[in-house]
Amino acid sequence: MAARGWTVPDGTSTRIYLVRFNSTAFAQSFLDSITVSGAPVPLAGAPETVLDEGWGGGKVAGTSSYVYDEAKPYGEARVRQAYVVAGDTLALVVQSRKGKEGTRSVPFHQTVILQNQLLG
Repeated sequence: MAARGWTVPDGTSTRIYLVRFNSTAFAQSFLDSITVSGAPVPLAGAPETVLDEGWGGGKVAGTSSYVYDEAKPYGEARVRQAYVVAGDTLALVVQSRKGKEGTRSVPFHQTVILQNQLLG
């Protein structure tokens, strides 16, 4: 497992976690187990998530991406998350920002696209 996180001056916090499994089947099985009802297991600060209908990017051969947004009403910080599967590797991208504006979709989508390209 590898992890990296950073916070930019506007207060947006990004964290990326990578887990490598023994095979592609194990990676996909794990993803399936945490997204049982179509929504992933809740993260701290985001008790309920919905599929991000604005997502349509990140098409890279050999990868699949699943992007979610925190359901309204947002908590103290708006949380977005995405899962990227590339072969035997699963990435979790989490972005959050406190305040009314919360995380913006474009920077989050760009982060997911970049992670998708790096793994693809």
